[in-house]
Amino acid sequence: MSKKHWGRLLIVLFLLAALPGMTAVVAQGQEPAGKAPLPAVTELSESPTPLEANLNESEPNNNTAAADVMALQDVMAGAIGAVGDVDYFKFFVENPEGPTYPDGAQEVLINLDAVSIGSPLDTVVTLFDSNGTAKGTNDDTDTTDSLYYFKLRSGWYYVKVEEYGNNAGGANYVYNLIVTRMILVSAHPAGLGTKTIQGIPFQAGDILAHTTAGAGSVTRWVMFLDISDLGTTKNIDKIATMNNSADLLIGFSVDVTLPGTTIVAKSQDIVRFQPGRYGGYTQGSMSRYLIGANNDLTTAGEKLDAIADWTRGPVSGALHCDGYPVSTVGAAAVNKVGGGILKAADEDVFCKEALNGFGLWKPFFDNSLIAGLGAEDVIGFDYNLHLDAGYYVIQGTGVIAGHAVNQKQIFSLYPTNPPTWRNLSWNGPDYGWNWNLDAIDVSSW
Repeated sequence: MSKKHWGRLLIVLFLLAALPGMTAVVAQGQEPAGKAPLPAVTELSESPTPLEANLNESEPNNNTAAADVMALQDVMAGAIGAVGDVDYFKFFVENPEGPTYPDGAQEVLINLDAVSIGSPLDTVVTLFDSNGTAKGTNDDTDTTDSLYYFKLRSGWYYVKVEEYGNNAGGANYVYNLIVTRMILVSAHPAGLGTKTIQGIPFQAGDILAHTTAGAGSVTRWVMFLDISDLGTTKNIDKIATMNNSADLLIGFSVDVTLPGTTIVAKSQDIVRFQPGRYGGYTQGSMSRYLIGANNDLTTAGEKLDAIADWTRGPVSGALHCDGYPVSTVGAAAVNKVGGGILKAADEDVFCKEALNGFGLWKPFFDNSLIAGLGAEDVIGFDYNLHLDAGYYVIQGTGVIAGHAVNQKQIFSLYPTNPPTWRNLSWNGPDYGWNWNLDAIDVSSW
């Protein structure tokens, strides 16, 4: 058992002693007939302090026509009040990229607290689009509480909450439904070891989700992807979400044999993770999405250290990405759209154009033009088309356009020529994050 897993077990044992009313482990013998057992060791994977609901369900809400309305960042208190009861809720996703780009999407995390607040309820959550088509469902994570993620396009969506098997219910079968945007982060491996945030142990390679929700907009952390559950402990150093999908684009800081395969992914490659489930008991498969060696990325300097999801951006200006933004650990020289060679340094962001496959490369953010950034290495990047802003993490510390920044922070720039300062978008210590960042996804933050 890894140090991280021992740490999680000790925390769970402490919570069981300190909070006797909280059911943190569900014995296999208590599972409904025919249900696969949970892992033998249940690990703490979410903030143990319950969020305070700002909404309460109104019965009857047992179909989409009667669904209770909520918004992103709400916490809805509900109950499966009787055997066979099901509850429906609906929320609207605004297009984060505006009407000009109708295929824009928003990262949405759907989280159920039941056993974690002392309820006997074994939740199942299902997400539907406005046509009633199921996007996906989740029964358990590392407990019987449910967690589901999808990057949703604009429109109305429905959430159905029910009890596994629909054979139990009552006034004490309560739950909190949490629907939020999120930011994904991973920690830089240098000197990290095993750390904890709000009681959640993590190591390099793990991806954590940060949200704020409910009454008082309280911070919650969630173990989103536990890399050790997938058969490797190699460090994930780049993350991007994918439009209209539950998948992630990731990459590793070293060459790694993808779990369950004989395929070796290099640091120049982008890997697609297709989840079975997210959370403290992560399941899923990996495949190569972009093979660097087939796309001009071959040298040590052309290893990728930042990626973002496909974007048309920016809204204004001459330089449109129309592809996947990336940054490299050093100098890169790649074939350019329109002919010639595009040269980029480790602070620059350039795009893999998605035409007829992955196409060629084109410039995006020439960060040598902004004061102070030309001397830094960009190791995390994302782009928000609606705000027309790039989000950055640099290695170490620096002074960017007159603003002091460090590796625990995310700052943003406008893609003007030269780029211009927008703001300090996220300061880790404000949310209990006190470690250097490695990879980020913040496109809707």
